[in-house]
Amino acid sequence: MKALPLRGLGLVALAEDEPQMAVMLLQRALAILEQAPLERLGLREIMIETMRALADAHTALRSKPQRARELRRRAAELESAN
Repeated sequence: MKALPLRGLGLVALAEDEPQMAVMLLQRALAILEQAPLERLGLREIMIETMRALADAHTALRSKPQRARELRRRAAELESAN
Protein backbone atom coordinates (compact mmCIF):
# COMPACT_ATOMS: atom_id res chain seq x y z
CA MET A 1 0.00 0.00 0.00
CA LYS A 2 1.49 3.32 -1.14
CA ALA A 3 0.05 5.19 1.83
CA LEU A 4 2.40 3.67 4.39
CA PRO A 5 5.70 5.01 2.98
CA LEU A 6 4.11 8.43 2.42
CA ARG A 7 2.80 8.39 5.98
CA GLY A 8 6.21 7.42 7.31
CA LEU A 9 7.93 10.23 5.42
CA GLY A 10 5.26 12.65 6.65
CA LEU A 11 5.84 11.63 10.26
CA VAL A 12 9.60 12.10 9.81
CA ALA A 13 9.04 15.54 8.26
CA LEU A 14 6.82 16.50 11.20
CA ALA A 15 9.41 15.25 13.70
CA GLU A 16 12.12 17.21 11.89
CA ASP A 17 10.07 20.41 12.15
CA GLU A 18 9.13 20.50 8.48
CA PRO A 19 5.35 20.82 8.79
CA GLN A 20 4.79 22.05 5.24
CA MET A 21 6.39 18.90 3.81
CA ALA A 22 4.51 16.84 6.41
CA VAL A 23 1.17 18.29 5.29
CA MET A 24 1.84 17.42 1.67
CA LEU A 25 2.88 13.84 2.44
CA LEU A 26 0.26 13.13 5.10
CA GLN A 27 -2.58 14.54 2.98
CA ARG A 28 -1.63 12.19 0.15
CA ALA A 29 -1.32 9.24 2.53
CA LEU A 30 -4.71 10.00 4.07
CA ALA A 31 -6.34 10.25 0.64
CA ILE A 32 -5.08 6.75 -0.17
CA LEU A 33 -6.08 5.37 3.23
CA GLU A 34 -9.60 6.74 2.83
CA GLN A 35 -9.99 4.58 -0.29
CA ALA A 36 -9.13 1.35 1.55
CA PRO A 37 -11.53 -0.75 3.64
CA LEU A 38 -11.12 -0.02 7.35
CA GLU A 39 -11.50 -3.70 8.15
CA ARG A 40 -7.95 -4.39 7.02
CA LEU A 41 -5.76 -5.31 9.97
CA GLY A 42 -4.50 -2.19 11.72
CA LEU A 43 -5.72 0.22 9.07
CA ARG A 44 -8.15 2.00 11.40
CA GLU A 45 -5.35 2.80 13.86
CA ILE A 46 -3.05 3.95 11.06
CA MET A 47 -5.76 6.24 9.71
CA ILE A 48 -6.41 7.69 13.19
CA GLU A 49 -2.70 8.38 13.72
CA THR A 50 -2.38 9.89 10.24
CA MET A 51 -5.31 12.24 10.84
CA ARG A 52 -3.83 13.40 14.13
CA ALA A 53 -0.38 13.90 12.62
CA LEU A 54 -1.86 15.92 9.76
CA ALA A 55 -3.79 18.03 12.27
CA ASP A 56 -0.55 18.59 14.20
CA ALA A 57 1.21 19.68 11.00
CA HIS A 58 -1.55 22.19 10.21
CA THR A 59 -1.33 23.47 13.78
CA ALA A 60 2.45 23.86 13.52
CA LEU A 61 1.99 25.89 10.33
CA ARG A 62 -0.81 27.90 11.93
CA SER A 63 -2.81 27.19 8.81
CA LYS A 64 -6.26 25.75 8.35
CA PRO A 65 -7.32 25.56 12.01
CA GLN A 66 -10.79 24.38 10.98
CA ARG A 67 -9.25 21.49 8.99
CA ALA A 68 -7.10 20.57 12.00
CA ARG A 69 -10.17 20.49 14.27
CA GLU A 70 -12.11 18.42 11.73
CA LEU A 71 -9.27 15.89 11.45
CA ARG A 72 -9.07 15.56 15.24
CA ARG A 73 -12.84 15.13 15.46
CA ARG A 74 -12.86 12.43 12.76
CA ALA A 75 -9.96 10.65 14.47
CA ALA A 76 -11.83 10.68 17.78
CA GLU A 77 -14.97 9.31 16.11
CA LEU A 78 -13.03 6.48 14.48
CA GLU A 79 -11.32 5.68 17.76
CA SER A 80 -14.58 5.56 19.69
CA ALA A 81 -16.15 3.34 17.03
CA ASN A 82 -13.45 0.74 17.67
